[in-house]
Amino acid sequence: MRDAYNEQLRDVLEKLMEMGGLVESMLDLAVADLAEHGDTTTAAVHEKEERVNLLQNKIDDECVNVVARQQPVAGDLRFVFIASRAANDLERVGDQAVNIIQNAKYVRGRRADQDSGRNLLDGRTGSKDDRRRPWGRW
Repeated sequence: MRDAYNEQLRDVLEKLMEMGGLVESMLDLAVADLAEHGDTTTAAVHEKEERVNLLQNKIDDECVNVVARQQPVAGDLRFVFIASRAANDLERVGDQAVNIIQNAKYVRGRRADQDSGRNLLDGRTGSKDDRRRPWGRW
């Protein structure tokens, strides 16, 4: 019985570690996408986000099962609750990586508009200096 309990705790830890690795790679891809001005990593980040969301649900379910069936105490109970909260936090960090990708795409679109001569504040065209500093004409 104790072996099954320890196996459940190890399973939670392994899933949490996998989730952390995925989130780390998502952030790396998102920052690279932002720095390199490319759209090549968007699909990879979205695929990893789906996996992170699935892992977060599995970790939460496993934590509830451990508490309900094994009634852990002291250190084990703290581990279970911390694992559940960490999974939630990691999932939110993964969501932020997706936001970085989306915002990078938006910024690239805005830059393309500015480079084409359109002043985004009022739609007028102007000199290159005016496009960099929208207040330059006032």
